[in-house]
Formats: sequence, structure tokens, C-alpha cells
Amino acid sequence: MHQVQRGLVWTFVTIACAGLLVDGITHLDLARSYSLVRSSLVNEADLFRIEGVAAILVGFALVIRPSRMTALLAVVVGLAGAAALLLYTYFDPGAIGPIPDMYEPVWYREKSLSFVGEVVAALAGVALLVALHFKTPLPRRSDPDAAMPGAGGGRRPRG
Repeated sequence: MHQVQRGLVWTFVTIACAGLLVDGITHLDLARSYSLVRSSLVNEADLFRIEGVAAILVGFALVIRPSRMTALLAVVVGLAGAAALLLYTYFDPGAIGPIPDMYEPVWYREKSLSFVGEVVAALAGVALLVALHFKTPLPRRSDPDAAMPGAGGGRRPRG
């Protein structure tokens, strides 16, 4: 992988991990405050813990092995968290199956931090997907058969 591309990949990994870490820590910290909001199967604290652990695990997976799959997981965790937060802030869908009614139409510091972390993780994950898509090595200048930029070439015909 080219030096600049490698640098971009690790920049996006770092940014996504920072967002996932903020999301994860915030959810784990807030979980204890939501144990009374429950359905017959699960309470909101359990869902917060699941979100927090998932975000942190995906962050570790990104650091250990930055790949399209781990970048996609960062996007999914970030977008799912942000979508749930917006849904339950601006709409009251009530309980959905085993998920309790989590409507909370207010913004506060930790909720805002979590949202920012989720959006940052999702956007950095998308940027990482793009960077990994274009990670093919550039042709070396010493390769006479390599295409010259702007020359419209490719391999020279043999004849």
C-alpha cells in the first residue's frame, strides 16, 4: 500500500475508534440510569450496555485489523446508534416488540456526546471504506510497462 494511502487508512481508523470509544463509554456510563425503563424481556440499561460493548469491540477490531468488514461494522454501529437516538428523541414509537419505550425528548451533555461519537464513527467508517477500496498499489516509476499518468497508456504493444 502506498505511504499516503496507509496514512489515510490509519487516520480514518483513529477517528472512527475515537468516535466509537466516546459512544461506548457514554453508553456504559449512562446504563445504570436506565434500568427502570423495561419491557417484559429487556431493560434500557441492557440495551445501553450492548451498544457500549459493541462500539468498544468494533473499535478494537478496527485497530487490530482495519478491513472493509471492520469499517462496515463501524458504520453500522455508528448509524444504528445515531438513528435510535434521533428516533427516540423526536418521535414516540412506544415499545417495539421486546424493546421498551425509550422516548426521551430532551438533549443533555452525555446524549449529545454519544450522538457526536456515533456520527463521527459512521463518517470515518465510510471514509475508511473508500480509502480501503482504493488501496491498490500505485505503479512504480522504475517499471517501464507501467502507465504514465496523463499519457493515456497502459502496457506498450509488443511487436
